[in-house]
This record gives sequence, C-alpha cells and structure tokens, in this order.
Amino acid sequence: MTSMTTTTFEKNSSNEHGISLCIPFVFKHITKEKIFAVIRSQRVGHIERIDIVQKDEKHNKVYVHFARSRWGNPSNIQYSKDVLLNLQAGIPWIVPYSRYGYWKLWISDSEKPENMDVALTAPRVKRKECIDLSESKPVPSSIVLNLNDPIQARIASTSPSNNSYYQVVA
Repeated sequence: MTSMTTTTFEKNSSNEHGISLCIPFVFKHITKEKIFAVIRSQRVGHIERIDIVQKDEKHNKVYVHFARSRWGNPSNIQYSKDVLLNLQAGIPWIVPYSRYGYWKLWISDSEKPENMDVALTAPRVKRKECIDLSESKPVPSSIVLNLNDPIQARIASTSPSNNSYYQVVA
C-alpha cells in the first residue's frame, strides 16, 4: 500500500472520522433500502448514507458510510468491536442478505466524499406554493334533506332527532 492509501484506510477505519465500508460486488437490482435494512439489522452502528457506484452492466459497487463516533451499538458492543477489529486486520465482514447470497464488506480504500447536498441524496417533491386569500364561504347553519333521495333519507334516519343542523323536507 502507498502512504496515501494507508492514510485513507486509517481514516476510513477510524470511528472518530466515521467508518466507510465498501461492498465491491452488488447486483443491480439491490436497492439502497435493501442494503440499509440488511446492514442495520446487524446492529453495528448508525448509517449516515449509502453511495452506489455503477461497476458494469449487471453489478454495482456500494459504499456504506457510518456517522462519526457512532460505530458500536450498546446492546451489541462486543460484536461491533470484533467486526471492526477484523476489518482493520484485513479480514472481510461477511453479511448474508438473502437465503443464498452474502456480501463481503471491506474498509474502503477511497476517499470519503464530503456530505452531499440533501437534494442530491434524498430527492424531494416540490410542491406548488398556493395561498388562498379569497373570502371564506360561510358555513350554513343547517342543511335541508330531501327524503325522496335514498342517500339523504339514510342520513336523516341515522341522525339524532334533536339535531337542528339537518332540516327534513318530505
């Protein structure tokens, strides 16, 4: 390893900087949500974000970035420490994601990109801005019900008889 790669490796494997892991081989049909759910179920830390990079026509490369100083779940602390020590020693973390499939995760050798703009990482629907400044319509003090209409007759039959809101017309 070169000194740049060593520095990047040390930074990406340090809890103080935020651990960055790499899954070098992921099928295209696997989504961020699936990756998030699988890694989160291992209960090793707080996932900050997941980056997916296209590798070829059928495969992607995935980077899982954990938040600074958030590696290690208190209820699962020994497992979290063991995973991190093995990763720092160059031993991959093998995580099953389905009945027959698994991922090998490694400490990332790439520089962790700075926090991306929220608009790029989580697309939002832009809503139309509309403010209704017109006069509000008055609420009627009562509604006249026609008993020849079956729906209005049903409303009249299920309403309390002392309700002055509905006026019944036969």
